[in-house]
Amino acid sequence: AGFKIVVDAGNGAGGFFASQVLAPLGADIEGSRYLDPDGMFPNHPPNPEDHRAMESTREAVLESGADLGICFDTDVDRSAVVDRDGRVINK
Repeated sequence: AGFKIVVDAGNGAGGFFASQVLAPLGADIEGSRYLDPDGMFPNHPPNPEDHRAMESTREAVLESGADLGICFDTDVDRSAVVDRDGRVINK
C-alpha cells in the first residue's frame, strides 16, 4: 500500500496535486482538505506562513492518521510539510 498523504490547498490552486499527482502514484489522499478553488478562501489563507493554514494541515494529518501533510500557497509555488506526529518538518 502507498503512503497516506493529505493536502490542504486552502481553496487555492493546489487541490489538483492530491487527485492528479499523488493518487495516481498510489497515495491514499483521504482526509485532504479545501481542494476546490475558491478565491474567497473561506477556510483559511492558502499560505504556509500563516499559522491557521499550518494548524489546519496539522489537524488533517492527525485526524486522518496520515504519514504526511502538505500545505500549499495560493499558486502552488510554495509549500510546507507536516509529519505523521503533526510536526512541521519544512517551511
